[in-house]
Amino acid sequence: MITLSTSLIAAAVLSSALSVTQTPTTIGSVPVGGSRIPMLTLTLQASCAAPVSIRTLTVHHKGMGATDDIERVYLLEGTTRISRAAVLQRTTGEAILRPSKLTIDACTTRTLQVAMDLSADAHAGAEHSIVLNGEDDIQSNGDVSVKTATSASVSAAPKNAGSVTYTEVPLATRNVLFGKNRSLLRFSLKANTVAQSVNAITFTNDGSARNTDLQNLALYTSNGQQISESAISLDDDTVRIVFDPAFTIEKNATHLLTLRGDVTASKRRTIDLSVKEPSDIEAVPMKRAR
Repeated sequence: MITLSTSLIAAAVLSSALSVTQTPTTIGSVPVGGSRIPMLTLTLQASCAAPVSIRTLTVHHKGMGATDDIERVYLLEGTTRISRAAVLQRTTGEAILRPSKLTIDACTTRTLQVAMDLSADAHAGAEHSIVLNGEDDIQSNGDVSVKTATSASVSAAPKNAGSVTYTEVPLATRNVLFGKNRSLLRFSLKANTVAQSVNAITFTNDGSARNTDLQNLALYTSNGQQISESAISLDDDTVRIVFDPAFTIEKNATHLLTLRGDVTASKRRTIDLSVKEPSDIEAVPMKRAR
């Protein structure tokens, strides 16, 4: 007669499982130079046994276009980038995405998107798609099942989406003191090729300050005018500043902006804010009134 210990039975019962449904984009054509282009929607559903933590996702390029047309790929959850950008390998057409602290709680579902930035030099008419090939593309602590995606692709249109150049400008001092309305970062934005409407910018702190160490963050022009909504605090080490209405930059124009906020952290906490990825500046070509 074989008996199982209570701990072994519990481990078997609590074995985590993840079901992944992938849905390719149906947006058709996109302008060259475009960013945050949604390529693949991933619906991640954890079983009720236990949470599932995902360490990496490997995505694969398909289609008749060259991988060089795609500058970078990354994961989004809603408007938040949750992985660093990765480059598709020219030989294999794959890229490994490493999400930050991605856990799907038991009996819950999370929806992510694999997005790309298309090169301004992408070949017009070239077709691209991004997929998961199977279960081996997801490294996690649970058993994974992946539903195969139906075929779909996006093509590069000749129209140029333009871009925004971000350049940091040194502050008068690198030491940010405790207090209200402190200058945390100064930078310039320039619209290239076409005028741009900037909807939001995400900043990441490489210092040790977290969450409510920085509060009431907003962007100001060089003459002191607030031009964005105020964010309550950092979300861990990032903050997304929203413009409503969008902040417009005319073609070839440059604007100097300052990120300000209340510093409530002790001197042991450090502040080193910046824009980590080009797609953290959420901009689209400006639409002209007809």
